Amino acid sequence: MMRRKPYIDAAKGVVVLLMLLAHCLPALHGNIAAELARNLINAFHMPFFFILAGSLKSQNAEPFLLFVKRKTKRLLIPFLVANLLFLVLDMFDPEVNVGTGTIVQKLFIAMLNGGQSVSWFLLTLFFVEVLFELTRIMAGKYTICFAVIYGITGVVLGRLGINYPLKIGTVFTALSFYGLSFIFRGRLDYEKKENIIPLWLTFILSAAGMIMISGGTWEMVENDCSDYLLGSLSAFSASLGIVRLLHIVSETPRLKLLYGFFSFVGVHSLYFYLYTGFSATFIMHLLETIISLPFSIKIFIYLIVFFSIYGIVFAIERLKARNAITG
Repeated sequence: MMRRKPYIDAAKGVVVLLMLLAHCLPALHGNIAAELARNLINAFHMPFFFILAGSLKSQNAEPFLLFVKRKTKRLLIPFLVANLLFLVLDMFDPEVNVGTGTIVQKLFIAMLNGGQSVSWFLLTLFFVEVLFELTRIMAGKYTICFAVIYGITGVVLGRLGINYPLKIGTVFTALSFYGLSFIFRGRLDYEKKENIIPLWLTFILSAAGMIMISGGTWEMVENDCSDYLLGSLSAFSASLGIVRLLHIVSETPRLKLLYGFFSFVGVHSLYFYLYTGFSATFIMHLLETIISLPFSIKIFIYLIVFFSIYGIVFAIERLKARNAITG
């Protein structure tokens, strides 16, 4: 089993926080700085997780059914739990629009749609991991050809606006990110001491190019990108640059506390990714039935929810550690 690298967890923590920020920024309608910040974050934040997952995938093969069982436990079950929670939210606020019919029918509709809200990522990553493992077993040394084909298919489906069922276009695009980062993982050496400025320059130029072309960047949930070539450049360069930057930070004693905070968030990124957005949305939906919430209050709610989840997860981890010592 691959040993965890805290600086990679810290990079995941940073991107999770940026992702939460990107979800808050649309509330600042007409604010140019907020729109620019959101577009820059969207230039890499969802591809980042597929790229990172592919680059960290073990080269050692395991029985395929065992692999599927492990991914089901880690990704598919949390996906189902999250969508059941959204069904509960739908009972309080029909505008969530989970669907019509019985709970079973609504859950089936949510599955076909690729999941409600942020849960789409779990189902997409599940399909990406399983399909790539199957590809690797069957294609062998020709796996790179399939990774390229997956990417081309994703672009074609994106241009045709086809992403149903199961967010099929997003799955193909994500497969390409995942597959190429696995194949070229030797090139994605996060521990190199080389200057990260060229990486950030590539990211800034490609992100700026996308924003200038159509005023937007990646929308992976819809498999849409203003320019897929520039989008891939920005995604890979930013992902590599962020991890290397956090590797540098990990060796800076003055930033030890901040680094530790980001690492903790990264280790438990699944909880923060799923439940911060869900809980904050739930609270805001309830409050907005009574009053209109300004942007500052929405940010405050997100912060309260985030640090509440942080405290709960931290307490659980401390309890586990204490039981391990006494046990």
